[in-house]
Amino acid sequence: MVNVEVLSLTPQLAYRLEYAATKALNGDKCNLEDVKKSCFASETCGKTSMKLRELMNHEYAFVAVDENNPFEFVGCVSCSTGRTDRMVAKMFPNVQLHKDSIVIYNLCISYKYRGNKIASKLMNEVCKICCNPGRCHLLIARKNPYFDTIIGIPGEIEERVKKLKSMYEYMKFREFGKTEDVILMRR
Repeated sequence: MVNVEVLSLTPQLAYRLEYAATKALNGDKCNLEDVKKSCFASETCGKTSMKLRELMNHEYAFVAVDENNPFEFVGCVSCSTGRTDRMVAKMFPNVQLHKDSIVIYNLCISYKYRGNKIASKLMNEVCKICCNPGRCHLLIARKNPYFDTIIGIPGEIEERVKKLKSMYEYMKFREFGKTEDVILMRR
């Protein structure tokens, strides 16, 4: 079992963890192995890569580090509140977020740390912000035309979405809405 510490993301931490975080977030290349091992290669494939410091654009951002090696990136998560989030309103115009609700973005666990319940720890930390049930939301991207063109393996994105949805359901999230592009979940 890995002992991790969850910290608020600061510019100093983002700088210190940038290299390892970039690899965990995006992988090195746009290929099937990176898609399976990284958090967002399927979403960033063919586009610009995600950077850890970009998570600080959200109102809240957390990073998990290994307590035995504080220079080791373990995972991250960020969120915005219902007051400021525009993504859900854009994709689901009929959904009214409570001002104290949150929308979770960018949950990522480094491949070598997966299976240690670190995602649950990060999600619980971020969901403390809006302690009321039904006010934690997240989005799962359902497709990426760049990925399909470059990788060219039918069903790979669908399988990834299925696994993510199952993991979030294990964390007590339930599907709340769906479009062709995304699934909205809440708990």
